[in-house]
Amino acid sequence: MDRKRPQTDDSLLNSPPGKILKTDNELAEEDISKLITLDSPDDYLLAYQKEAIWRRMESYKSELARTKERVNKLQNREQKYLDKYMILGKYWLKIEEEINQFLSKTENQDIDNAIDSLEFLKKLYQSEDEERLEVLEKPFINYFNKIKNSLDKIVEKKIEKPINEKELINKIEKQNKKSSDEVITYKSKLEEVNTKINDLEEQINDFKVQITILENKLNKKKCLTTSAKYSTLNKDSAIGHSSLSDSKGDVNVTKLSEELSEIAARSETRLKKLKEMEEEKLKLENELNNYKIQLADVPNEEQVMESPTYKNLQIQCGYLKSEADSSKAQLEKIIREYEALKSERQSFMDQLEQEEHNRRKSLMSDIRKLMQEVTKLQSEKEAIQRTLELRNSKDQIELCQNNEIRIIANTRKDRIICLEKQIQRLNMKKATDAGDKELLEMHDNATAEEIIEKLRKQIEEQKKELEDKTMRLKSYELLPKNEREQQEILLSNEHFKKDIETLKDKIKNYEKIYGITENPTTDKAISDMAKRLRDYEEKNKKLELKCASQEKGYVKLLAEVEKIGMAWQKLEEQNSSKVLNLTEKEVQIVKLIAERTKYDQKCHALMKEKANSNNYIIALKRQSEKQLELIRKYEDHEKNLTSLITIAEKNAENNLSLIELHKKKALELTEVCDEQKEKLEKINKKFIEMNNIIREKTINLESEIVKNKRLGEEIIASKKRIEILSKYENSGDSNLQKQLEEYKALLKCPSCNIQFKSHVIMRCMHVFCRECIDKRVDSRQRKCPTCGESFGKQDIKQIYL
Repeated sequence: MDRKRPQTDDSLLNSPPGKILKTDNELAEEDISKLITLDSPDDYLLAYQKEAIWRRMESYKSELARTKERVNKLQNREQKYLDKYMILGKYWLKIEEEINQFLSKTENQDIDNAIDSLEFLKKLYQSEDEERLEVLEKPFINYFNKIKNSLDKIVEKKIEKPINEKELINKIEKQNKKSSDEVITYKSKLEEVNTKINDLEEQINDFKVQITILENKLNKKKCLTTSAKYSTLNKDSAIGHSSLSDSKGDVNVTKLSEELSEIAARSETRLKKLKEMEEEKLKLENELNNYKIQLADVPNEEQVMESPTYKNLQIQCGYLKSEADSSKAQLEKIIREYEALKSERQSFMDQLEQEEHNRRKSLMSDIRKLMQEVTKLQSEKEAIQRTLELRNSKDQIELCQNNEIRIIANTRKDRIICLEKQIQRLNMKKATDAGDKELLEMHDNATAEEIIEKLRKQIEEQKKELEDKTMRLKSYELLPKNEREQQEILLSNEHFKKDIETLKDKIKNYEKIYGITENPTTDKAISDMAKRLRDYEEKNKKLELKCASQEKGYVKLLAEVEKIGMAWQKLEEQNSSKVLNLTEKEVQIVKLIAERTKYDQKCHALMKEKANSNNYIIALKRQSEKQLELIRKYEDHEKNLTSLITIAEKNAENNLSLIELHKKKALELTEVCDEQKEKLEKINKKFIEMNNIIREKTINLESEIVKNKRLGEEIIASKKRIEILSKYENSGDSNLQKQLEEYKALLKCPSCNIQFKSHVIMRCMHVFCRECIDKRVDSRQRKCPTCGESFGKQDIKQIYL
């Protein structure tokens, strides 16, 4: 049979199972009864192994329960330390705020050295375990230095006050220091006692663990001794049975003798082990007795109850009970706030989901439209590609046709050259008919472009001459009539002189040629002869020019005839084949031009649609980015809210656990608290008397401080008045100046005495400047500086003096 213990729940593992100690005889009888039921040595071994495993499991379970208890204690202690840090940080920040308020009241200025409360609390509570103490110390040192600087400022201001106040303040400070030192010493003693109690409890737990380990060892050794004894008996019986069976079956005696010798050797070794185990048992019993003596020395519960530390703890328990009740009320408030926040968060999440769903729908519809447009564009693109392929195939055909057209063009070019030469010949003929030698040479040698350039140059020269003449005409118009007539006479004289000279030259030429004298009878005959000669000369010149031009034209015509003949043959060959192709191509070109215009229009429309779609996509992207930014902000806000909720839940859980512990302690300590009430009442009376004395002294001190402040303000105001009076001694009457200053003081803000009154508080009807009221509202000190009555933003209204 299995001796395995049935499994227990994990909830029962928190405390180790209680063991009922039995005597050695009872244990031995139980082991014998269990071992006798076993049939074979293998069954015995299995049972022994199971028993050992079960015992080991029991020890592991007890160790696990102890470790869980220790972990719970450490967690509770850690939570207590965190709560202490919370209180410390809260009051630290309160002290810093009060110091800053005091400084702002005295200096009438905002202070820049304010501590960021969120960062301070984060560094207190959310510091990582891996961070060094040096890294954590730096911000706390900075905060300490800031508060120290503000306190130094306060001390410097206090030094300016009279000596009587200093003496009183020093006395009160000494008394406060003494009382604070006593409180600190008592607290340190209390903490030492608490630590000692915790150490003693840990030692007791360690002793209990050692006792259980020793008990387990003793039980194991007892089991080993009994199992060793009865294993030999079982094996002897097994050997007896085997000998009977061997005698029946004729088994060899040598095997039996070998088995007996092995069993004897095993029994000797086991006896040695049993002796060693008995010696160890004696040692362990001695150790157990020593531990029992040590446990007897540990103080009892009654001694602990009578100890002064326990009584102090009872007093603290009363305080903790009241704090627990207050924390319970706070917890209920926090739970309500948490539920409200949870409902708000749920509604906010639903709104966000609906907005996201709607936006996604709109975006999906837009995307579908864009996809449809893209498919349209792709289909149109494919159609355009097909047309391009057709166009490329047609272009290849057209290239071949263009080569043929080039040949035709070259022939046409030759024809054009021939026509140009014909024009040149005609121009030469015109020149010969006109009898102009220069024109003939020009048309013979120069090309049409060169002739045009020469003519242009001549036109430019004539234009310049015209401009000169127009300038002269303008100058003549500007001159008076007498001067004009004189100039006209001079010009006419010059022209006549030139004509006379030309005529003289002609006469001389005629005299040289014909030897004519000045007889009047021969003048008519000579003149007739001269006219005839001139006619003959002109006819000769014309004939010579015609001969020269015809000779040149003849040579050129021969060359042209040869070229034209060759070109004409080529043209006749190609014209017959290309005329029909040209007509077909012209029809195709017209069709392609029409198609091209259609595709250009389509492409233009598609480009516009593409630009519009791109702009729409960009707008959608911007909108989506903005929406993502909003979603990120909301997620960050959610994370912050969840972190706050988790912190609140943790605090609530910790407060609940603390409340339960305090309730248990309170129930235990109610009986003892009744005895201590009388002592507490006496101490409370003394404490109340001392508090009354301290209050009276503090009230006197505060009244004196207020008086000193007022005196200081009056001194400053009087100094300002004296300075103003010293400036304006020579001008005006002093009474009028005082009245003016008083009126100005009435118009100025009473808190800063710098700016004029502009806003009124409707609750108390006191008037201040805008900046002073804004400072109050921003610093959340929403109380009137003069009367101290609270006000809101709605109570502030502007006035016009």
